[in-house]
Amino acid sequence: MIPATPRGTLTASLETLAQRSKTWTAVPVAEKVDHLRTVMARFLEVSDDLVADALAAKGLDPSYGAE
Repeated sequence: MIPATPRGTLTASLETLAQRSKTWTAVPVAEKVDHLRTVMARFLEVSDDLVADALAAKGLDPSYGAE
């Protein structure tokens, strides 16, 4: 199971996002699309684990299949 992210880590991450938001808006659209494609591909790599963890957290059998 994926451990919960500590609240302090989340807060620090949100602060970093806020600080870098202007930099991100300056990135060309084509480069943003490339980043999004990379994120999507990496998300697909871990999606089965995320679903399994969500089912386990809900106490559901992984063969349930409705998630």
